[in-house]
Formats: sequence, structure tokens, C-alpha cells
Amino acid sequence: MLLALVLISTSILEAQCNVNAGTNITICAGQSVTLGGNPVLGNGFGNNPDFEWSNGVTNDLTPTVAPNSTTTYTLDVENSGTCLVGNYSDQVTVTVISAALSGAQLTTFNGASYFVQCTTAGANGLIFVSNAVDPSFNNLVSNYAINWGDGSPNFTTTTDAWTPQNHEYAPGIYTLTYTIIGPNNCTTSRTYQVFVGNSPAVGLGSPGNTEGCTPITLTFPILNTGNNVPGTIYNVVFSDGSPTITLNHPAPANITHTFQQSSCGESVQNGSVLEQNAFGVTIQAVNPCGSSSATVAPIRLSEPPSASFTANPSTVCVNQTSTMTSTADLGSYVTGSTCNSNAVMYWTVSPANGWTTSGTLGSSNGFAPVNFAGWTPGSNTLPLTFSLPGTYSITQHIANGCGEDTYTETVCVIPPPTCAFTLNPTSGCSVLTVNLTNTSQPPSCNNVPLALQYTWTVSPPTGGTGTSTISSPTAQAPTFTFTNTGTTNITFTVSLVVAPINPQTGQPMSCTTTCTQQVIVYPSPVLAPPPAPQVSCGPFNPNSFTLSFTGGPANPQFQWYSTTNSTNPGTAANPGTAISGATTNTYDPPQVNVSTYYFCVITYTGVPNCSSYQSGLFQAIVHPLPTVNAGNNATICSTSTANLSASGSGGTAPLSYTWTPPQV
Repeated sequence: MLLALVLISTSILEAQCNVNAGTNITICAGQSVTLGGNPVLGNGFGNNPDFEWSNGVTNDLTPTVAPNSTTTYTLDVENSGTCLVGNYSDQVTVTVISAALSGAQLTTFNGASYFVQCTTAGANGLIFVSNAVDPSFNNLVSNYAINWGDGSPNFTTTTDAWTPQNHEYAPGIYTLTYTIIGPNNCTTSRTYQVFVGNSPAVGLGSPGNTEGCTPITLTFPILNTGNNVPGTIYNVVFSDGSPTITLNHPAPANITHTFQQSSCGESVQNGSVLEQNAFGVTIQAVNPCGSSSATVAPIRLSEPPSASFTANPSTVCVNQTSTMTSTADLGSYVTGSTCNSNAVMYWTVSPANGWTTSGTLGSSNGFAPVNFAGWTPGSNTLPLTFSLPGTYSITQHIANGCGEDTYTETVCVIPPPTCAFTLNPTSGCSVLTVNLTNTSQPPSCNNVPLALQYTWTVSPPTGGTGTSTISSPTAQAPTFTFTNTGTTNITFTVSLVVAPINPQTGQPMSCTTTCTQQVIVYPSPVLAPPPAPQVSCGPFNPNSFTLSFTGGPANPQFQWYSTTNSTNPGTAANPGTAISGATTNTYDPPQVNVSTYYFCVITYTGVPNCSSYQSGLFQAIVHPLPTVNAGNNATICSTSTANLSASGSGGTAPLSYTWTPPQV
């Protein structure tokens, strides 16, 4: 029983872990087939086993393939699920039946299979072909057919042992098609080219004028191709590096080409002669029976110059230098087999004033470009120093035997910018905040204003001590804060440096302008404390009050106030009463009958950040008079004594008593 159980379990496991790559199959070339059995994998591999076909497919268990020849495909599966450890695989072979012919005249031409019969000019030719299908496929092929490609009847047979066939062709090129029918009536064909003819001829005529200047277009006559056979091709090679041109028979009457570059430094083989500094054109006629060629050389071409230079920098300040550096291509000039660069270059500057140079301008000396040999050459580097603002045009003229070329650059010469700003306010009490309006104006290039760089600074104050801060030292219009830390008026100087920004480099230029404005900052006034209160019993005339102070702007306004309430004077709850005419720092009060309190307010009209400043209290204190009772009158004898007893009320405690005359 145990043995039977093991055998049954093993049989079940093998079925679950079966790999089926499919049944071997035979197809015709060009057909496709789907690999894989049904099912491909047993269920013991789980849902997502790792697998790979030998053609690299890893995502399809049943891939479709179309092999060109007989191929064996292997399916490999890694163990997974309930399958035992190890790898599982299976193979399937796809046999491909292909049509093929053979024969002694079969060759390869231009990568294609050709049956070739070379004859004398105009003669027909026989082509011989034999069956070359793999003999192992004979029992699978049911029909063989040859389409000769010339309109004649096809050759057909059902036997693989058909007798080698021959067919006569007129001169020319044809397409022969060999078709066989395989299993399940599948069909496969193969084509061959058939060429019957003779070796081709070709000639190439010279257009004349084969010495000139680029770009030049030349047309070359194609000669001697009338007797060539269809199937002849013509390869035209220009030695200037341009792509080869391939033409089919019949060839055109001519071929045109534009040469874009100089032949200087090039060489071309012209028969037994190696031509220097020259191009050539070669045409080759070729077919399966042979080839011939013709060459036109030498073609000697010169190249005109190309003017070019840099202006560095192209935006400058007055009295600065911009340097012109030639980057011109001098071109080339071929004379005979000699090549040289004989270009001459000179400069012109417009306008003609406002600049100087330490280089050499050169000159045409009145000669036209065709007579460039009469020019005076200019220097390759031309530094120009400009004394007047404006836009200057610098032109480079360069010529050789192929003509003249010019190139112009402009240099913008700018004056310094206009520096201007106003401060608001320009004076005030510490701590003073000052805003500004920046009215600086930049120079322009080609009517486009340049950007400006702003640099703000504040010098240390004169007349005392103080500090300053700038909200942003490079902003167009920052805010300033000034603090007077002393007791005297101080003056700050605000400076602005304006620099134009070079539009090419983005960097500030050296032609800067500086402007300044001054700010006066007053110390906030410090009021001296009032003197000690003036005190009297009963009504009295106080002495005059004088308010002493330091700092603050000149010419303050004074106003004295009085109140009988000493709590929070000068507030909304106790504003006091303005005393008419009391408008100096000294006030002489009238008689007071009750305690009266005085304070003085200093104000500054039209001085920013200087508001009003209130003094402390100047006090005139009135104490009420006391009431006294000396006691009752008494009569005594001489030498006797009497006790006097006084009592007082009112006034301001403590009371003191003085008897008159003194007690004895």
C-alpha cells in the first residue's frame, strides 16, 4: 500500500510540474507559428513562475515566431509552487522549408543573387537553373514553379527530381521567381535577378571652366552609355566629400554638382598623375559583366574670404578702449597647382572723429576689390579709444582673387550717468527716518536705457556723535534712519554712486557718477527739572520761573500753563490753562491765593520728528493761616505769676507758637 501511494503521488506531482514547449512543426519560409503546448505549464508552478524562451521572451508563454530557417526553441522554467527544487525545460523545433535554385551562372552582385550570362553586344543568352530545395523536404513539397520574369510561360512540376532547365533571354535584366508549395498548402518563394548582356561603357565630358571660385555649379555630360544593357548602374563620385550619386540605366545626359569648398590641400588621381590642390569627378558604369570608368580632373577651386571679427567690449565708457580682433577666414586661392591665402584686409570706422587707435587701419587706397593687391593691409588687432559718446560702426573689408567680403560691428560709447536724488526730510530731531526720491538717469545704447547699479553710503556725522542705518545699500530708493547720540546738532552726508551695467557682461562699468545730500539731526531737547517749590502761608507773589533746557532745534515756541491739580498735568484729564502772553522760557506769575502748579510746553513748528516737550511742575504752594487763642485775661498781684495757655487751629501742622513779649 505504501509503495502504491508513493507512485500515485509521484505521478500527480510530475503532471503538475510538466513543461510543454509545443509540438514540432514544419512551415514555409515567411510564415509564423505560435509556440507552446496546451497547457504550457502544469499547475504545480503556481501563478507567476519565472520562465524564459531561448529567443529571449520572458513575458509570453505562447510567443509567435517567424524563423527564416529551421530553429529549435527551448523553454526554461524555474522551480516554484509545489514543484521539486530544480529547473524544468522542454524544446520544440520549427522546420522551415525554403525555395532555392542553383546553377553555375549563379553569383552575387551588389548584395543580390544573380544568374548572369555575359554575351557579345546585342546577343541573347541562355540561363541554366536546377532545384536546390533541401532533399529532406521532398516529401513535404507538392508543387514547384518558375516564373522566368520575361513574360514567357512558367515552368511547373510536382516532382522534386525535375530536369535542370534552361531559358533564353534577350539582353537586359529580369526578375526570376521560384515558388514551392509545402505542408498545409503553405507557399514560399525566392527571387533571383537575371542579367544577360556585356561589359558597360561610359564617358564623362569636361564642362570647361574647371578653375574658379566657390560656390560654383558645373554640369558634366555623361557619354557613351547608349549601348549599355538595362541593369547597368552608374556611380558618380565627387572627391569633395559629397555623397556618391547612383544612377540606373539609362543614364541621364548630364549630371550637375555644386562645389562648396576650396580644393586647396586636396588631391585626386587622374590616370597616372596625382593632381595636387584639385578635385575630380569619376563616373563608374558597372553591371554583373564588368565595369568601366571615366574621370574629369583637375578641378581647381578657390574660396573667397569671409570677414569676421569681435569687438570687446562692445559697450564702453568715454575715454575707454574697445579692441577689434579679426576672426576672418582668409579663404584660399589656387593658381596652377599652388595654393595660398593672399587675402588683404583693412578697417573703416564711422564716424571718422571721436576716436583714436594705436593699431593700423589700412586702406583701399582707392582701388576696387578686384585690385586688392593695391590695398594697404590693416592690423589683425585694432584697439579703438573713444573720446566722444555715440554709436560707432566698425567695418572689416577683406578680399582675394575671388572677391570681397565685409563685416560690421557697432560699439556703443556712453557718457557717465546722471546722479541725482532728494531727501525728505532733510532735518529733524533724533531718531529721524528719511525717505528719498532717486531721479538719476542712465545713458542709452541704441535708444535703450542701460540698467544702473546704485551704491549708497553715509559718512560719519560732523558736529557731534550719532549713528545711521540704510535699509538696502544697493536699492534704488532705500530708507535711512539717523540717531543723534549727543547733545549738539550733527550733520550726516548721504552719498550715491551710480554705475551703468554693461548689457553684454551684466557687470558695472567704470564711468560712475557720485552725488551727495546732507541731513541735519537735532538731539531731542532735554529739559532741566524745575527748582524746589516756592512755599508761603497765605497769598503771596511767587518769584519768576525760568525753564532751562539743552538740545533741540533753534527758535522753539513756549507756552506756560497753570493748574491747581498736580495729578497728571498736561493730559486730557488735567490739560491745564494756557496763560495768555506766557510765551517765553521765563514766566513771572501773579499773586497766588491757593497752591498753583505751572508747566511749560516747548514746540517746534515745521521741524520733522520734533513734536512737543513738557516741563516738570513749577510749584507755588500756599498754606492757609492758622487761628490762635491766647486764653482768658487774668488779673494777678505784683510778683505773682500767671499760667498762660494758648491753642491754635487750622494752618499746616505742626504749629509752633511764639509769645510777645517773651514769657518771664
